[in-house]
Amino acid sequence: MYASLNSEQQWRVDNTWNNIMSYHPAATLTVLTADQLDFEADASNGPRFNVATGRTRFVDRNGNAGNQQGTSTLPFVTVLSGVNAAADRDVVLVRPGNYNEPGAYTRPVTLRATRGAATIGRP
Repeated sequence: MYASLNSEQQWRVDNTWNNIMSYHPAATLTVLTADQLDFEADASNGPRFNVATGRTRFVDRNGNAGNQQGTSTLPFVTVLSGVNAAADRDVVLVRPGNYNEPGAYTRPVTLRATRGAATIGRP
């Protein structure tokens, strides 16, 4: 039956079977979903910050412009907002899309595209 699934369906089965949160044999547990990784980043920004080396700021151009906190559920809607909120050596996770924000970023932060390609500076 697995062999008859398309590649997307096989990926979903593998992602579930190999997920660290599953109850399958420990040797196969190697995957965290994107949502689980977001949850861990948010937790590291909050009560667990004392054991983290920096914070993670989330950016999603499709976020709620009225309520931006830089978390995975309330991301900044511009890369500039994420960079401005970040401290030196923090990570700014940029969701997929085109961010028409020409300019230069001079802060020593890591910009990382997650879940797909992100383009900054072009319409």
